[in-house]
Amino acid sequence: MLLHEKFRAIAIKYPSVVLRLNDSFFEKIEYIRCVIGKRPCFIGITGASASGKSTITACLEEMLKIHHPQKEICVINSDNFYKDRSEQVIKYGSFENMIINGGFSVNVPEAYHLDKLANVLERLKTETSVLIPEYKINGTCKVVEDSILVNRADYILAEGLFMLHPDVKDKFDLNIFIDIDEKIQRDRWFAREKSRCVEQTESMKLLFADVFSNYVKYIKPLKNEADIVINGDVSEENLLNVINEILN
Repeated sequence: MLLHEKFRAIAIKYPSVVLRLNDSFFEKIEYIRCVIGKRPCFIGITGASASGKSTITACLEEMLKIHHPQKEICVINSDNFYKDRSEQVIKYGSFENMIINGGFSVNVPEAYHLDKLANVLERLKTETSVLIPEYKINGTCKVVEDSILVNRADYILAEGLFMLHPDVKDKFDLNIFIDIDEKIQRDRWFAREKSRCVEQTESMKLLFADVFSNYVKYIKPLKNEADIVINGDVSEENLLNVINEILN
C-alpha cells in the first residue's frame, strides 16, 4: 500500500483523532524516513494552553521508543525560552498582577526568545549537546541561563505554543497541531491551576481570558499550516493506536 493510501486509511479509521491530514504530511514522512539516522528529525507540537500538547508529546515519545528502540529521543519544552520577567513580577507584586495590571502577557510570541530556540534546533543538527535555559514554573518568571543540557538525538520533539511561528516553523521536519474545544480547554486549564494549589479567584478568570484571546489571535490562525491536526480530547489509548499505525 502506498503511503498516501495508508495514512488516508488511518485518518478514515480514526476520524475522532485525526482531524486533518495535509498533503505535506505524506511528503514529510517520506523525507523523514530518508534522513533519519543521518541527522536528527525535528518534530514540532503546538496548540492552545491545556490542549494536550504534553500528553501527545509523551505518547509520541513512547511509541517512537517501541518502534525504534535503538534511536535516541529528546524533548524540548519551549517554555524554557520564555524571557525573564522576574523584575516585573517583583515590581507588580505577583505574576497575576503583572499580567492583569502591568499588561505583560506570557501568551504572545514576544514573550519568548524564539530566535534562541531556532538557534538551538539548528545547532543540534551538528553539535553533540547544547545548553538551554530553564524557566522556573513557580510564579517568579525567573529564567536560569545555560541550565539544561540537551543532547543531540535521532528524534527531537519540541512542544509549545508557538512551534508554528515563522521564527521556528521551518526548523521542523514535521509540524503537529493539537485542536481542542474551548470549553474543554477552559475546564482543563482551571483544573491544572487548581492542581497547583492556585485559588480559583476572579483574577484567574482574567488570566484565562488572556490565555484564550492570545490563542485566538496568534496560534489558531496557524492551524492550517500544520502537517497534521490531532484532536486533543481523545483517549490516550486511541492516540497511541493512531501513532502505532502511522509508525508501522
